[in-house]
Amino acid sequence: MVRRWIFVPLLLSVLAAVLPSAFVANAAPNNNTTPVSPSAVTSSGPLGDFMGMVIRDPHYEWNTNSAFQGSNKAFYDEMGRNLAAAGVKWVRFEIFSEEFAPAEGSTDVRGKVNVEKYRYFIEQVAPRHKIKVLALLATPLVRQRPSDSSTFRFPDDVYGPGAYIDPKRIEDPLTINMGEPFGYVNPYMRIWLENAFEVAKAFPYNAEKGSGIAAFEVLNEENRYLGGGGRGLKPQSVAILLTKFYRAFKAGYPETTPTTSRQNTSIILGGLHPDRCDDCAVGGMNDRMYLDAIYKATVGYRNTNGKYPFDGIGYHPYAGEMRSGLLPEETAYEDLFRVVPRMDQMRNIMVQNGDTQNKFWVTEVGDRGAPITVDAAGDNERRQATFMRDIYRKLYLRREYIANVFWFKYEDFAVPSDATKTGTENWGVVRLQQRPTSQTCTQEIPVARQTCEYEQNGTVQRFKLSYTTYKDIAEKGFTFYTLYLPSIGQ
Repeated sequence: MVRRWIFVPLLLSVLAAVLPSAFVANAAPNNNTTPVSPSAVTSSGPLGDFMGMVIRDPHYEWNTNSAFQGSNKAFYDEMGRNLAAAGVKWVRFEIFSEEFAPAEGSTDVRGKVNVEKYRYFIEQVAPRHKIKVLALLATPLVRQRPSDSSTFRFPDDVYGPGAYIDPKRIEDPLTINMGEPFGYVNPYMRIWLENAFEVAKAFPYNAEKGSGIAAFEVLNEENRYLGGGGRGLKPQSVAILLTKFYRAFKAGYPETTPTTSRQNTSIILGGLHPDRCDDCAVGGMNDRMYLDAIYKATVGYRNTNGKYPFDGIGYHPYAGEMRSGLLPEETAYEDLFRVVPRMDQMRNIMVQNGDTQNKFWVTEVGDRGAPITVDAAGDNERRQATFMRDIYRKLYLRREYIANVFWFKYEDFAVPSDATKTGTENWGVVRLQQRPTSQTCTQEIPVARQTCEYEQNGTVQRFKLSYTTYKDIAEKGFTFYTLYLPSIGQ
């Protein structure tokens, strides 16, 4: 009796070791020894809207090509073609308020959004390739405004126009009445809301034409924000901002936004970091606790309106960062096993709070891969592609509660000075050519801020193996096999 039950898991473990990675063994009882039939083989087919990608922000390619005034159309035409060829259906990029003083004679828009930077991609490139746009509205949306600005600015400014405002100011007291539909806000929230609605007003979503912004993501890794040293934004403050934006947008503000656009546009909570917020509570607050706090802070809206003030939950299941502490390793491949259990735990928080209608949007996930490196970690480019296939497959199997997955990202962060090193830059599926000295660049943002480093037409130096892997996943999906084992013993 004991030996019989030991044999079953042993057999399954041996089969798991020898079967291909695309094989799923569902050990279902079967009282005969009939061979596996073709009906036991299923294919997902093309994955469609499940496939997303983080791309180069249009903010950084403004006036970078002397052939165009403003948006670098050649760069985005090339990127659009490559995205479409790979089967990308969603893209995510960030919206920024302006930081630097304008050229003499130009309008000073520091602290506001120059919506023209995003128009060409949103209205021309994306619709051409039937790609939907998810616009990230994060902390770079909030910057100080000039003293002569007719709209609100921080009264205690000590850094000057265009200065980045500490995100912790979102936790300031609500002392300003913006009137309906916003009510009371603090200075930080007011600037964020004004800029967010300028973007919403400029790019209403037209589902028929495929133009405009199809979804907004409110904040980014707000529970452990970049540069915060482990700090996060209090979930109660984030919930207030999210609710105000959602309520106003869905209720018809701004008035110029068509009703159908508002109904078809998704608003999601910004992608939560999988690690802990050190200062959100005594002893810290992990991602599950943080999400639960968001639900608790928005339950009043649900009780009144029948749903929570969001259409999805953003999450960033970086496998390596699910461990305690952030490590500088080149890959998180050995930590992939952590992802599915954590996703299930996060899903349990949604269910416990009565939210069974929303899904997770995985708005970032990825792994590094240098295209010409073979070192102690193995072939980096091949490992990155294997990581991609594995993570997409794992998350696709949870599609009941995961809406889509955005690979991080299209291009390497920069053209590395040493192409043989994996480094921090190599997250992309392509490596772009470096800008030659013969190509001038009038971009006002300093080169040190990630601008003007790429060849002006966005020419790809190398399509990595991860690019062709992404294309294969998007077009073919996954094949699943069900293995029926004969019963053991009687």
